[in-house]
Amino acid sequence: MENNDAKVFSWVSKVRDYECDIGFFVHNANYLKYMEQARHDYLRALKFDFAKYAKKKVGFVLVNMTVDFRRSLTIDDEFIVETILERPSKRRVLFTQNIYRLPDRTLMVTAKNTVVPINAEGQAEMPDEIEKLLVDFPIPSPN
Repeated sequence: MENNDAKVFSWVSKVRDYECDIGFFVHNANYLKYMEQARHDYLRALKFDFAKYAKKKVGFVLVNMTVDFRRSLTIDDEFIVETILERPSKRRVLFTQNIYRLPDRTLMVTAKNTVVPINAEGQAEMPDEIEKLLVDFPIPSPN
Protein backbone atom coordinates (compact mmCIF):
# COMPACT_ATOMS: atom_id res chain seq x y z
CA MET A 1 0.00 0.00 0.00
CA GLU A 2 1.09 3.51 -0.69
CA ASN A 3 0.01 5.21 2.54
CA ASN A 4 2.56 4.45 5.26
CA ASP A 5 0.40 6.18 7.90
CA ALA A 6 -2.62 3.98 7.24
CA LYS A 7 -3.36 0.77 9.09
CA VAL A 8 -2.72 -2.12 6.73
CA PHE A 9 -4.40 -5.44 7.39
CA SER A 10 -2.70 -8.43 5.75
CA TRP A 11 -4.25 -11.75 4.78
CA VAL A 12 -2.07 -14.52 3.29
CA SER A 13 -3.21 -17.52 1.26
CA LYS A 14 -2.22 -19.92 -1.50
CA VAL A 15 -3.85 -20.58 -4.87
CA ARG A 16 -5.63 -23.92 -5.02
CA ASP A 17 -5.79 -25.81 -8.30
CA TYR A 18 -9.60 -25.68 -8.55
CA GLU A 19 -9.43 -21.85 -8.49
CA CYS A 20 -7.71 -21.83 -11.87
CA ASP A 21 -9.17 -21.99 -15.36
CA ILE A 22 -8.01 -24.24 -18.18
CA GLY A 23 -4.99 -21.97 -18.79
CA PHE A 24 -3.90 -22.55 -15.16
CA PHE A 25 -4.50 -18.91 -14.28
CA VAL A 26 -6.69 -17.87 -11.35
CA HIS A 27 -10.21 -17.17 -12.57
CA ASN A 28 -11.02 -13.49 -12.00
CA ALA A 29 -13.99 -14.26 -9.73
CA ASN A 30 -11.61 -15.87 -7.24
CA TYR A 31 -9.75 -12.60 -6.74
CA LEU A 32 -13.06 -11.12 -5.61
CA LYS A 33 -13.43 -14.00 -3.12
CA TYR A 34 -9.87 -13.45 -1.84
CA MET A 35 -10.61 -9.76 -1.26
CA GLU A 36 -13.94 -10.52 0.38
CA GLN A 37 -12.29 -12.96 2.79
CA ALA A 38 -9.63 -10.37 3.62
CA ARG A 39 -12.32 -7.73 4.30
CA HIS A 40 -14.24 -10.15 6.52
CA ASP A 41 -11.12 -11.10 8.46
CA TYR A 42 -10.27 -7.41 8.87
CA LEU A 43 -13.74 -6.76 10.33
CA ARG A 44 -13.40 -9.81 12.58
CA ALA A 45 -10.08 -8.39 13.82
CA LEU A 46 -12.05 -5.26 14.76
CA LYS A 47 -14.41 -7.56 16.75
CA PHE A 48 -17.24 -7.52 14.20
CA ASP A 49 -19.25 -10.66 14.94
CA PHE A 50 -20.91 -11.60 11.64
CA ALA A 51 -23.20 -14.23 13.21
CA LYS A 52 -24.38 -11.88 15.95
CA TYR A 53 -25.17 -9.07 13.52
CA ALA A 54 -26.76 -11.43 10.96
CA LYS A 55 -29.27 -12.50 13.62
CA LYS A 56 -30.08 -8.81 14.10
CA LYS A 57 -30.24 -8.33 10.30
CA VAL A 58 -27.42 -5.78 10.49
CA GLY A 59 -24.43 -5.87 8.20
CA PHE A 60 -22.53 -4.48 5.24
CA VAL A 61 -23.52 -4.49 1.58
CA LEU A 62 -20.98 -4.12 -1.23
CA VAL A 63 -22.21 -1.21 -3.39
CA ASN A 64 -19.22 -0.48 -5.61
CA MET A 65 -16.15 -2.35 -6.75
CA THR A 66 -13.38 -1.14 -9.03
CA VAL A 67 -10.78 -3.78 -9.88
CA ASP A 68 -7.63 -3.56 -11.99
CA PHE A 69 -6.32 -7.01 -12.93
CA ARG A 70 -2.62 -6.50 -13.69
CA ARG A 71 -1.19 -10.03 -13.71
CA SER A 72 -2.47 -13.48 -12.90
CA LEU A 73 -1.62 -15.81 -10.08
CA THR A 74 -1.20 -19.49 -10.96
CA ILE A 75 -1.51 -22.83 -9.18
CA ASP A 76 0.36 -23.00 -5.85
CA ASP A 77 1.33 -19.30 -5.84
CA GLU A 78 1.33 -17.82 -2.37
CA PHE A 79 -0.09 -14.32 -2.13
CA ILE A 80 -1.01 -11.58 0.28
CA VAL A 81 -4.03 -9.30 0.25
CA GLU A 82 -3.26 -5.98 1.90
CA THR A 83 -6.26 -3.91 2.94
CA ILE A 84 -6.67 -0.34 4.14
CA LEU A 85 -10.00 0.70 5.64
CA GLU A 86 -11.16 4.31 5.26
CA ARG A 87 -14.34 6.22 6.11
CA PRO A 88 -15.08 8.55 3.17
CA SER A 89 -18.50 9.38 4.66
CA LYS A 90 -20.79 8.56 7.57
CA ARG A 91 -22.51 5.78 5.62
CA ARG A 92 -19.68 4.41 3.53
CA VAL A 93 -16.63 2.31 4.29
CA LEU A 94 -13.92 2.04 1.65
CA PHE A 95 -11.56 -0.93 1.48
CA THR A 96 -8.53 -0.28 -0.72
CA GLN A 97 -7.01 -3.66 -1.48
CA ASN A 98 -3.90 -4.87 -3.28
CA ILE A 99 -2.98 -8.47 -3.99
CA TYR A 100 0.73 -9.29 -4.23
CA ARG A 101 2.35 -12.56 -5.25
CA LEU A 102 4.84 -13.82 -2.70
CA PRO A 103 7.71 -13.89 -2.09
CA ASP A 104 8.61 -11.26 -4.72
CA ARG A 105 5.62 -8.97 -3.91
CA THR A 106 4.67 -8.55 -7.55
CA LEU A 107 1.49 -6.48 -7.69
CA MET A 108 -1.25 -8.63 -9.25
CA VAL A 109 -4.53 -6.82 -8.53
CA THR A 110 -5.60 -3.43 -7.18
CA ALA A 111 -9.14 -2.68 -6.04
CA LYS A 112 -11.37 -0.20 -4.27
CA ASN A 113 -14.42 -1.75 -2.64
CA THR A 114 -17.12 0.39 -1.06
CA VAL A 115 -19.56 -1.07 1.44
CA VAL A 116 -22.57 0.49 3.11
CA PRO A 117 -23.76 -0.55 6.56
CA ILE A 118 -27.42 -1.50 6.74
CA ASN A 119 -29.70 -1.66 9.73
CA ALA A 120 -32.39 -4.22 10.52
CA GLU A 121 -34.86 -2.38 8.27
CA GLY A 122 -32.46 -2.63 5.32
CA GLN A 123 -31.74 1.09 5.37
CA ALA A 124 -28.26 2.51 4.81
CA GLU A 125 -27.35 3.58 8.32
CA MET A 126 -24.34 3.10 10.53
CA PRO A 127 -25.71 1.39 13.65
CA ASP A 128 -24.15 2.74 16.86
CA GLU A 129 -22.71 -0.64 17.78
CA ILE A 130 -20.83 -0.82 14.46
CA GLU A 131 -19.80 2.84 14.71
CA LYS A 132 -18.07 1.95 18.00
CA LEU A 133 -16.03 -0.73 16.21
CA LEU A 134 -14.89 1.85 13.64
CA VAL A 135 -13.92 4.55 16.13
CA ASP A 136 -10.29 4.49 14.93
CA PHE A 137 -11.41 5.28 11.38
CA PRO A 138 -12.70 8.85 11.52
CA ILE A 139 -14.93 10.40 8.89
CA PRO A 140 -13.05 13.22 7.11
CA SER A 141 -14.43 16.68 7.70
CA PRO A 142 -15.78 18.51 4.63
CA ASN A 143 -13.42 21.04 3.04
